[in-house]
Amino acid sequence: MNLLSLPRQVGIHPEKDQPIMAGLGRYGPYLRMGNSFRNLDHPDRLFDITLEEAVAIVNQPKPTRGRNAPPLKEFGKDPVSGGEMVLKSGRYGPYLTDGTVNASVREAALANLTKEQAAELLENRRKKLKSEGKWPPKQRRRRT
Repeated sequence: MNLLSLPRQVGIHPEKDQPIMAGLGRYGPYLRMGNSFRNLDHPDRLFDITLEEAVAIVNQPKPTRGRNAPPLKEFGKDPVSGGEMVLKSGRYGPYLTDGTVNASVREAALANLTKEQAAELLENRRKKLKSEGKWPPKQRRRRT
């Protein structure tokens, strides 16, 4: 019966003077303030969350992934391309990039990966792309 009362107003944010709403959406329980949404860990929290807890959750930065996520490790300049060799965490696991070429890295090799091994991985990936006819990448046409 409590679900019929959703979304409910938890309170007004003390600094921003905007209402904080708790609701149950398509992807689970959430808090909303303006256009900003934050997930709640459990549906029971919808009814017993306090204003102080809600303000703390809403004030936390959103979790980032993809381009905004910081790199796991930096190796310096790539000897071939001159780009910065960086180890990142991707959707399908860790990968090494120099800005133009991406090479998958096995989880077991992450701990002791050196700059020389990173350069070798990128060079092997370039060779494989050349053999498949995919290197160098084609220039994209710009629409005017």
